[in-house]
Amino acid sequence: MSNSESVAKRWWEMPELTEVNRLPMTSCLVPFPSQAEAREYAKEASPWHLSLNGDWGFHLYETPEEVPVPPTIPSEARTIEVPSNWTLQGTFDKPIYTNVKMPFENTPPRVPEKNPTGVYEREFSVPSDWSGKRLVLHIGGAESYLEVYVNGGFVGMAKDTRLPSEFDITPFATEQTNTLTCKVIKWSDASYVEDQDQWWMGGIYRNVYLYSTEAAQINDLFVRADYDPDSRAGGLRLRAQLTYTPTSADTQTGPRSDFYLTARLQDRHGSVVWEGRTRIGWSFREHEYETELTGDLPGISPWSSEEPTLYSLLVTLEHDDRTVECRCVRVGFRRVEIHDRELLINGRPVLIRGVNRHEHDDRRGKVMTRERMLQDIRTLKQFNFNAVRTSHYPDTIEWYDLCDEYGIYLIDEANIESHANYDSICRDPRWSRAFEDRIMRMAARDKNHPSIIAWSAGNESGHGENHVSAITKLRAYDPDRIIHHEGEVKTHWHQRGNTYTGGVNRSNDLVNPMYPTIESIIEYATLAKDPRPMILCEYSHAMGNSNGSLAEYWDAFERYKGLQGGFIWEWVDHGIVQSDDQGREFWAYGGDFGETIHDGNFVADGLVWPDRKPHPGLYEFKKLAQPLSVEALSVTEGRFVIRSKTDFVSLAWLAGEWRVEVEGEVVDRGSLPELSVPAGGELRVELPYADPDTLLRPEAYVIFEFSSAEPTAWCEQGHLVAWEQHLATTRRLPAPTAAAATRGETNLSLSSENGLEIMAENNTLFAATPSLNLFRATTDNDGIRGWEGQEEKPMGQWLAAGFQKLEQITHSTHTRENGAISEEAQLRGTDPHALISYAQTVRSVSPNMLRFDYAITIPDSLPTLPRVGVIMELVPGFESLVWYGRGPHENHIDRKRGYPVSRYSGSVRDQYVPYIMPQENGSKCEVRWFELSNGEISLRFHADPEFEFSAHHFRPLDLFESRHTNEVEDRLRAETVVSIDLVQRGVGTGSCGPQTRPDYCIAPGHYEFGFWLIASKVTSGD
Repeated sequence: MSNSESVAKRWWEMPELTEVNRLPMTSCLVPFPSQAEAREYAKEASPWHLSLNGDWGFHLYETPEEVPVPPTIPSEARTIEVPSNWTLQGTFDKPIYTNVKMPFENTPPRVPEKNPTGVYEREFSVPSDWSGKRLVLHIGGAESYLEVYVNGGFVGMAKDTRLPSEFDITPFATEQTNTLTCKVIKWSDASYVEDQDQWWMGGIYRNVYLYSTEAAQINDLFVRADYDPDSRAGGLRLRAQLTYTPTSADTQTGPRSDFYLTARLQDRHGSVVWEGRTRIGWSFREHEYETELTGDLPGISPWSSEEPTLYSLLVTLEHDDRTVECRCVRVGFRRVEIHDRELLINGRPVLIRGVNRHEHDDRRGKVMTRERMLQDIRTLKQFNFNAVRTSHYPDTIEWYDLCDEYGIYLIDEANIESHANYDSICRDPRWSRAFEDRIMRMAARDKNHPSIIAWSAGNESGHGENHVSAITKLRAYDPDRIIHHEGEVKTHWHQRGNTYTGGVNRSNDLVNPMYPTIESIIEYATLAKDPRPMILCEYSHAMGNSNGSLAEYWDAFERYKGLQGGFIWEWVDHGIVQSDDQGREFWAYGGDFGETIHDGNFVADGLVWPDRKPHPGLYEFKKLAQPLSVEALSVTEGRFVIRSKTDFVSLAWLAGEWRVEVEGEVVDRGSLPELSVPAGGELRVELPYADPDTLLRPEAYVIFEFSSAEPTAWCEQGHLVAWEQHLATTRRLPAPTAAAATRGETNLSLSSENGLEIMAENNTLFAATPSLNLFRATTDNDGIRGWEGQEEKPMGQWLAAGFQKLEQITHSTHTRENGAISEEAQLRGTDPHALISYAQTVRSVSPNMLRFDYAITIPDSLPTLPRVGVIMELVPGFESLVWYGRGPHENHIDRKRGYPVSRYSGSVRDQYVPYIMPQENGSKCEVRWFELSNGEISLRFHADPEFEFSAHHFRPLDLFESRHTNEVEDRLRAETVVSIDLVQRGVGTGSCGPQTRPDYCIAPGHYEFGFWLIASKVTSGD
């Protein structure tokens, strides 16, 4: 076969053809000369490994047909880094983001004639000590169709963007300088089963290297390491496959002496805990070059997310009384099973504290560096995650090594998603081979990783014959893991309609729906007879200001048997760094690269920003998923119970402290005793309060904090792991009185001459006095800006009602006999008959204290509201902020458990949360008071009742009219914009899940609330 054949027959449009001359998938273990070298587990250090990463010659053609035969690059070609995506390297081909729809005409298996095709070229020399050895080329990932040439000769072809392809190039290479050429076509029939919710890129984006072997070699190792939780014994089963690949004509007759395989298992200290040896007959007919070694290991240390104990299995091949090569597999002993509606790991039901994770770097695209992967792992562990689904494809090899080492349970997902053809490709026989290859090659590569507890047959690709055939083979290949196949729980061929009861269930070991309501999962737990546990495939869509009602999901997980957690969608925003004409960087999303078919900012739906800085919502998850709880037996008497939520380890690695705060000020503190609490156990403690009467004061809280006592692989000593907060009494913080408000000598004066004016020492305080505010800069969950079909979403209803531009119809101001000033107004949106009534009364309580009261009536004909509150602007300079309420991060009525009540401080600018699509942000709820200062005057707003507030340098419309963070900078105001809300709608998760729950919505009706404003001079002690 040749390049001309591939072009003439358009192999990239033949789904039945998945590879040509590609080697069978193995565990990708590189050989070493000795056990000592192999044990270091660093393939780059092997003398038989040669990296081909770096600068390659490169040219991007507009179509495959333009590429010369054989492929070459013109003399004026540029260089490009490998690994990289050419779509981020200044070529004419740019990234495209779509979620469901194909980025071109959906006519499988056809792809566009204009089909960017990159030709890569570089020279390499075979090391002199590799002379006469077999040469294997490893290409870690190329999107989406790959052809390989050496010295102009066609080596082979491969599809499957997210798994490596290896080729034997021995017949093509010389010992002198060689030319390696790769042709990569962006669009192919493979694109129809790689229709994933991510950027469409192009190029060779994973590592490329050569390695050498002798004619005899260890082709693959399959280690099954079981753990019996009753006997605490490990069961080791090693299946080894050798190959003998003659490299010259004089060895065509094959070997004439036996092979010997020695396997040695070592613990982390290097001590040998088991050893086995076996003979493999030189004749292929005797053993077919396969062998098996087994061992029983009493007292083995098991692997789990909490205690990821790894052993090194060193396997040596000997032939003719010499060592041919050594390979190393890191082994973790653990057992995964389903029993009585529970997923058991090592015999214990484990709550899955999971997240879905795409591979994404905001500057490098799909290229994952070790540093970026370590950043992800450490952040996951620091925020109490224990599981990841590799959505929606197998990740780069090093990711699995890190998850083994640090302790992350993985669902390893096959590179299959046919979202735009959900109901058809899964049963189209033309793609049957592709489904099988992608699933079985994934298992073949990743089978030895203890972190993988389940295989996934893909995502959003329906449930059809192609799945069933591949899953049947997968179960036979690896019976020790469970199968995750979300498409099986759908009622119909299309994507809608979770059934929760399954069919014959042989294709799916879990009930794993996407975005179910809380009511539906509780119904499953209490009424369904399905024997499988429910673990949510995707839930709590983390797009923008999101993750509302996450706590209610977790309440259900912890209360009901059969509910075992799930995977939040998703880990990281997929923004790509771009610069505007002023040199300001921002994160771009779909549509920012000139593409006409795209899905906008739906690609920005992570718990962390592209640089991995946590969104505020991540702190909610950290609290809910923490490994312990503290129950109060009697707060005032100091009696509490600490309960472990760990599965296997004690809490001894934590150090605990407690403190008492009164109105956010620490008045007492101490250390907890040693936390020698076994997994699932409890410890009763009594706190030695210095003055128990302190607990009787209003707003007295007892706070517990639990931090790492020593450094760990993923955190520093003192890292906060868990906390609890208990209110000592139900007494509220008292309202301010005139006597208590005389701090300082700042006098406030009221005037209604030119409308309401508020002065302090003859200085104007307000650039805009309080006015009605019902609108918020809509969140992604309220409605997705730029999308069609948003009319029924809250955003669509609010815009249709005109909440963003209420028109004042009537207005009057009155000064009462007691000096109070009353304002009354009627406003309307788009409906001339739906008049909103607004009344504000401001009166002086003392020389430096004012009282504000509000009465607001919204007609029942209007939709539910974004908020009920007022907005005002303080004159420039009020930048210093202190508040007493929930914090320090943004929080909302349906996302507030992760933010303790205390006293916090910062600047107004610091309250801005830069979501990739600008939207409502920075709100704090259950606030008793907040204070703004310009360095001379401090203004304290004291709630009646508790309110929500935000302080920024922009108004809601400023955010709503912005589409990127750099645009917000253009709209910043010198004034401090303050919003005070009696209530603001919860954030929900409605961008791709249930909308905000009814108890967190705001119905039209009559609302009354108020607050005090106290002015004081700033002194040096403030």
